[in-house]
Amino acid sequence: MYSKWKIWDFFSAKKFSLSLENKGVHVFKIFEPVVTKYIREGVSPEIKNEQFRVQVAQELTRGELENLFCGLSLFGNSESLIVLGSEKLSSDVQDFILENPSVFQDGFLVLIFEETSSFFKKLSQMDEFFVNEMEAPFFWEYNKLLDYLSERKKITLSYDAKNYLTETIIPSALEYELALDSLIINFSRIQNFELQHVQAVLKKTRVDQFQLATLLGEKKKKELYHELLSNEQSFDEFRQLFSFFQGHLVKLRDPSYTQKKKRISKYDKEILSLSSKWSPEQIKEMIILFGNWEILSKKKDEHLTQLIRQEYYKECFPLSV
Repeated sequence: MYSKWKIWDFFSAKKFSLSLENKGVHVFKIFEPVVTKYIREGVSPEIKNEQFRVQVAQELTRGELENLFCGLSLFGNSESLIVLGSEKLSSDVQDFILENPSVFQDGFLVLIFEETSSFFKKLSQMDEFFVNEMEAPFFWEYNKLLDYLSERKKITLSYDAKNYLTETIIPSALEYELALDSLIINFSRIQNFELQHVQAVLKKTRVDQFQLATLLGEKKKKELYHELLSNEQSFDEFRQLFSFFQGHLVKLRDPSYTQKKKRISKYDKEILSLSSKWSPEQIKEMIILFGNWEILSKKKDEHLTQLIRQEYYKECFPLSV
């Protein structure tokens, strides 16, 4: 059984729990490693005594699976398994799982995928397995992600506090988790956080994505590419930035979303003021560029920096018309 979800719908609707009624193979395609934490927290109280062993996919052998699950009904073994990076399971292990779904009906095998693979697609097509894909939030949905994580931690953020947080750090579940945890640690007696609390705790991340978005919106490409090259970025940080840039360009193309807001932020006002600088063709060209760079970031392609440098040189030394 295959389903696709946003994380706040999946967990908030309590659609997921590992319980005595749904033993077997549970498959999750996640958009960030921290989502694994939420999955483990979804274990039903009735099976809290299950021993969920965590193992890296590359280290799991077919023999281990057979020893663990083939004797469950005979020996009453209560141990279950969570496998990280399941897209990297050996073909031998993959074949065993696909060919023997009934072997796992007395226990729990939880397969966590960080990337889509042919193995994941095969699992998705089989009714014997519980398969759920967690979609990454779209750029306009990160406020929902922050609201959901705040709800999990039983805290609230004021309007200004939320705006400051989202404008200060790179949007991701992990970054939001760390920020909220910092607030809880530093203000242990507070559950409703205001702007001053967030400002007192949060420091700006290594790259100010909104400063870079301003450079992009103003068409200061040379300065933008220089900033990308001057700051040491991980591939994951590049991926988040290029995804954010694409969303930013979509907003520049059609800023009408601001009309639906009761209050618009400084960022929204900038979108309104800069949107007229761009033609649809120019925006399409840049979205394609950043889309390709996002793909290279996901692949951890070492040529990415070289391509950014090439664009930088083009801006430094433009061809005469």
